[in-house]
Amino acid sequence: MEYYYKISALQIPQDADPAEINHGIDQYLTAVDMIVKRLTTNFHNNYFSLFKRNMVVTLKLLKNIHAEKLGTAGILLMKAFKNGQTDICREALPIFTANLQALSNEINKAKGV
Repeated sequence: MEYYYKISALQIPQDADPAEINHGIDQYLTAVDMIVKRLTTNFHNNYFSLFKRNMVVTLKLLKNIHAEKLGTAGILLMKAFKNGQTDICREALPIFTANLQALSNEINKAKGV
């Protein structure tokens, strides 16, 4: 059994292509620190078009590795953002980015890194 099936935050189907999953995980691990920094910086500096673009990239990365619950949290954050609920975003963004980092840590632990 592949290591990624042990990661509780991922809901990877049993028939998933291992090469695609490994590629998606590698992309996620490479990008996560930069994404967390950009999401936080862009939101707090009111660079909302960049924040939105970074969220789209983040959601795609999460979808590629089947991080369904975290992806749903990201979608809800985007909906709040699109509805102008910046107060909710201000509170939810640190939780979301902490969860992105926690997933990265969990993946690295499962990989034995």
